[in-house]
Amino acid sequence: MDLIRTDKDRCVGCNVCIRACPCRDANRIVVTDDGRNVTEVDPDCCIMCGACIKACVHGARDYIDDTEKFMTALNNAEKIVVIVSPAIKTSLPEMWQGLLEWLKSEGVFAVYDGAYGADIMTWAYAKHLESIKNNKGIIASVCPSLVDYIEKYNHPVVDNLMPIWSPEICEAIYLKEFLHVPYSIALLSPCIAKKVECLNSETIDYNVTIKRIYEYALAHKAKMRASTSSDVLYKFDDQQGVMGGIFPRDGGLRENVWLYDSERNIVSVAGSSIFNELDLYGAMPQFKRPEIFDVLSCQNGCNCGPGSCFSGDIFDVMTVMKYVENEAKERRKMPKNFITGKKEDSQKKFFDDTLVDTKKFIRTFAKQRRTALTPTDSELQEVFLSMGKSTKEQQNFNCHSCGYDSCREMASAIMRGINTRNNCIQYAKTALTSENAGLEEKLAQINSVSESVSSFAEKLMADIESIYAALSSIDKNHAESDKYVNIIIGILAKIIDMCRASNSIDAADLPTLVNTLSTLQNALMKLRESFTTTVTNSNEIRTSMKVVADASVSLNATVGELIVELA
Repeated sequence: MDLIRTDKDRCVGCNVCIRACPCRDANRIVVTDDGRNVTEVDPDCCIMCGACIKACVHGARDYIDDTEKFMTALNNAEKIVVIVSPAIKTSLPEMWQGLLEWLKSEGVFAVYDGAYGADIMTWAYAKHLESIKNNKGIIASVCPSLVDYIEKYNHPVVDNLMPIWSPEICEAIYLKEFLHVPYSIALLSPCIAKKVECLNSETIDYNVTIKRIYEYALAHKAKMRASTSSDVLYKFDDQQGVMGGIFPRDGGLRENVWLYDSERNIVSVAGSSIFNELDLYGAMPQFKRPEIFDVLSCQNGCNCGPGSCFSGDIFDVMTVMKYVENEAKERRKMPKNFITGKKEDSQKKFFDDTLVDTKKFIRTFAKQRRTALTPTDSELQEVFLSMGKSTKEQQNFNCHSCGYDSCREMASAIMRGINTRNNCIQYAKTALTSENAGLEEKLAQINSVSESVSSFAEKLMADIESIYAALSSIDKNHAESDKYVNIIIGILAKIIDMCRASNSIDAADLPTLVNTLSTLQNALMKLRESFTTTVTNSNEIRTSMKVVADASVSLNATVGELIVELA
């Protein structure tokens, strides 16, 4: 069920969510278009414990519940009753009564105490325990995340789960089957995973978390009265629970079962360590198992669930729970039977007379999916080699930066396609070192090329200077030659004119002389034109040389800048 989601824009790929998750397969690394690693949730593998939401400091993990659907239904005048988890008292110690009153003002038809469902469930547990002849060890089925975990990942202990519904579902069954409440039911709790129970039991229509409904109320400027954390009573529309009120705290179930039989061997554990201990429980011999293994996935119990508004510490939790416990004990004081002289448990007698047996509260379990495939050693070796991990030492760094407990577990995830080798810090370091070595080699080559380019540029500039000098010399010589050519052409013109005017020269020889002088004059004029063309070409050569010189300077500067950037 897709209840926990990743905000890709906020995810930085830090792997904290993987490390916090008891079901590592529920996290899949995907690479975004811009090359970032983002950890998405696989809803088929997720048990909705919310550990990743608590662990993520970037706000990249969040959840959805039925708050909006619930409020929309209320606004459309749907008749809805609400079951309230007793964890609301620690979640909103001074505002919970005001919140419930606001909900009734918004159209909620009735409000029922989930603690009373816990009292019913305790009675059902006691009845079931009495009926067992050979107790092979029972695991409490109160926490839906743990039930989901066992059904998905720990099949050997599925048969050890207590076949009784959780307190909230027991309360819903009681409302439908015994009080004959015909309306839709909404559950107000700190638990995301309760949604699965609501659907599987077909009893509750809306799973509304305390956090979301309180945020909704604040956003809509709801007027809610404040009270004190020691005020733990509320006028529910049916009976208020008694000792079921302490169920949300670690060991709450144990203390309730002990009210029926204080000799029961019950071990209580809450928090992330429970998943490893469940695996240990499945492997241990039967004689070592307690009669009841009371387990909750959230540290400090349901009071600190991912859908709560809790912002205090364990001492705040225990203070409120102590108020609840003291008040419940006062109301539960058992009077002595006038005839037998023994104390009589009036609540137990009521349940015996009214509920009769546990049939309506029985549930079943299923092995939901096969365990994730375990890769062979050869498959893992192939992954390790692709990561540059060829030695045993490299294959057992076990730095946990990837979020997994070991390099082997990370390699398994890579082999199964739910992670990438780029997410391994050791691989990234090796790749970076290799890349740096390659860059250093390329930089050395570039330096060598730069030196060659610089040397070539210097030689080119020197050659250009020589060409400039030669051109200047040519220009000077051309100017001098042009000057004297012009003088000679002028003299020849005068001689030709004199010859034509002279009477002393033989008339037969005169044309030949004039033609010769004219030919010489024309040749000199062509030479002058050649000088002009040479000067023009010389200027063009200068222009080209300037372009070459500028390009050489630019090339030298560009190579220098490239080296600085690469360095």
